[in-house]
Amino acid sequence: MQGRSIEVVTENPLEEIIADVVSHLYSFCVRLYGQRRAKQKMEKLVQDLSVKTEQHRERSEQDAAR
Repeated sequence: MQGRSIEVVTENPLEEIIADVVSHLYSFCVRLYGQRRAKQKMEKLVQDLSVKTEQHRERSEQDAAR
């Protein structure tokens, strides 16, 4: 080696490990929430488009009947 060393300055390594675990858990929860939110938005969009398509078709049929 080149005469270098790594000195870890941590009063309590357990606290560092806990902070890392909490950080990872938080990250996963945020991702999960984001995916759930995106799915809900997509379902609402599909529902709204279905309703609008149905309304458009009904209007077209009424116009054709006149």
